Amino acid sequence: KNTRDEFINFGIKKEKTKLLYNFHHYDFSIDEIEDKLYNISSNKTLQIIFIGSIDKRKGILCLLDAISRLRMKYILHICGQITDESIIDAYHNKIRDINTGQIIEHGYVSGDEKKKILKTGHLLVLPSFGEGFPIVLLEGISAGCALITTDVGASKEVFTSDNCLFSPIGDVDGLRKCIEFFDINREYLINTCLNNYKLSKKYTLNNFMNEWLEIFKVN
Repeated sequence: KNTRDEFINFGIKKEKTKLLYNFHHYDFSIDEIEDKLYNISSNKTLQIIFIGSIDKRKGILCLLDAISRLRMKYILHICGQITDESIIDAYHNKIRDINTGQIIEHGYVSGDEKKKILKTGHLLVLPSFGEGFPIVLLEGISAGCALITTDVGASKEVFTSDNCLFSPIGDVDGLRKCIEFFDINREYLINTCLNNYKLSKKYTLNNFMNEWLEIFKVN
C-alpha cells in the first residue's frame, strides 16, 4: 500500500491503480493439515522452519541467537544458501555452539523437497530486517504453518494476530519469547495454523491470475 501511495502522490489517479499481492502455488490437503495439528496437540517437538538466503538482512543470526536461548524441545530446519560472506564465520560458529541434532541444514530447497519440509513444519520464522512481501510467508500459510516475522514490507497489510506474531527487528529476546509462546500455548498454535490454512486460499496462483486478467480486461 505504501508503494501504491507513492505513485498516487506523484500524480497517478487512485482509480488507475490496483494492489495485487504475491501468490503461492502449493495445494496441501486438509488431511495433511489435520496430521500436523494432531502432532501439535500431542506436544510433539516443535518443528521450526527458516527458508531464505543465509544473509544478515534475513535475520538468520538473530534467529540462531534466539534459538540458543530456548528452554524447550525443538528442531530448526534451515533452508537456504549462504549469500553473505561477511557472516560465514558467525553463522557456522553459532550453529556449532547449539546442541547437535537440534538444527538441520537442508541447503537450497525447492519443489517437492520444500513442500515436504513445509508439510512437517509447525512454525515458520522470518525475522528479516527488510522485505517487500515475502512469498515464503504465503508458502508457509499454505501448509498451515504459524508465522513469526518482523513488521517489514507488506506483512502487516496481510497478517494480523490471528495469523502471526510480530517480533521487533533485531530483538533476539523478543524472538525467543514468540517461539516459546507458541510452544507453551499449543491451542493458540493450532488455531493459528488453521486460520493460516484458510487464509492461504485467498493467495493461490489461480486467484492471482484471475485478478491479473481483470486488470487488463477490455470492456
